[in-house]
Amino acid sequence: MRWGGRETVLTALAVNLLFLLSGEAAALAMPGEIDLQRLLIRSSYLVVLSLLFIVYAAGTHDDKGYMLQARVRGHFGLPRLIELIVEHVAGRLGSTNVIAVWRREKNSDRQGSAIPQVCCLGAAGSMSMKVPSDVLWQVLADSASQPFLFHAEKGRVLLAGRDKVTAARVSQHLAQFLERRSLATGIAVPIDSNNLHGIIFAEAEVSVDDLRTGTRLVEEAAFMLEQGLLNRLSEEAAAARTRLAIARDLHDSVAQLLAGLSFRLEALKRSEKAALELRDEVELLQQERATEQDYVRSLIAELREEDPPRGEVVPQIRRLTDRLAHQWSINCLFVDSGGVRPASLRTFGQEIEQMVREGVANAVRHGKADRVEIGLTGQLQSLELTIADNGCWLPENGDGATRVRPRSLEERAQALGGALEVASGECGTTIRIRLPLEASG
Repeated sequence: MRWGGRETVLTALAVNLLFLLSGEAAALAMPGEIDLQRLLIRSSYLVVLSLLFIVYAAGTHDDKGYMLQARVRGHFGLPRLIELIVEHVAGRLGSTNVIAVWRREKNSDRQGSAIPQVCCLGAAGSMSMKVPSDVLWQVLADSASQPFLFHAEKGRVLLAGRDKVTAARVSQHLAQFLERRSLATGIAVPIDSNNLHGIIFAEAEVSVDDLRTGTRLVEEAAFMLEQGLLNRLSEEAAAARTRLAIARDLHDSVAQLLAGLSFRLEALKRSEKAALELRDEVELLQQERATEQDYVRSLIAELREEDPPRGEVVPQIRRLTDRLAHQWSINCLFVDSGGVRPASLRTFGQEIEQMVREGVANAVRHGKADRVEIGLTGQLQSLELTIADNGCWLPENGDGATRVRPRSLEERAQALGGALEVASGECGTTIRIRLPLEASG
């Protein structure tokens, strides 16, 4: 079983065959003294026991990748990842004295490499060691690129070649390093992956067969390093998506609120209304500010909860358009065309509200519109949001053939698997956003 699944099957076949042959030979040598029925029963026991070993060996081999993946689950720094590999090697070999020497190569645009580091696993657990850098450099330079067995006192190593095992002498620096760390005999497992170069020395009672184990340990260490890199990249990608989503929410909510307040305050500054009328206008602005403050708090609450509760979205959008009409001093209408399933709105509701905010703000600030109509239509496989205004045309891109597209709205649509269409003319601009309902599942 230690050699692998194929070797377990061959061993089981050989043991069962030898048992039957020995029983047959005994029956021929001592006729009448061997109970053939009992021989067959015991043979069946041996077959069942062999099958159990084969199934267990196959299961252990199949689960190895999952076990290694579970061991490095999460985001670890490189030193901690090396410690996990050291602990894995120690567990596989049953060793209580394991030392890892490693260094990280810098990018190609930089000169040199990082200073070698060393960590060990003993009876007290993982810990760092203080070893002169020149000694560590020499250890890495003198170590072979394939796994090998070492005997520090005799100063010899065994390396696995393509066709045979070859013996070699240990360098003086490597022998001194092993002796000072109480590593008499054991196995060395090189690490060379993801700009990382190192070697792990584990003290253990070994034989030539353990060179196969060393080869597997090299593969498992590389797998753990790659899995750790994938975990880090996945977390960085998730963090980037979160930052982008928060940036969009802040841009489409807080930034537009501040822009709307500035718009209204500028109008108040230029107005010639009486002080009493101005006071009423200021009170309305304060109410809008309080409402938007509650909305920002709800955004924060949703970020803290995995599945925050939401109310009916259509009434919320209707109330939102009323607030936007007061905020921007325009005529903002909401038209519900029906056919919208509540399940889809529970998923898209937050995004639709942010799209409405951004669309209305763009129409007023950039298109100088004084009328915006919001439409929401539910179809069998999609959901369509329409934002139509009577403002001026959208500006053209540098090529003079296409119109500038609203970036934030397009990013939100693409993030939900949807598409955005823009039509701009003398009568204003119409933006259609289609969202597939499959994304809501």
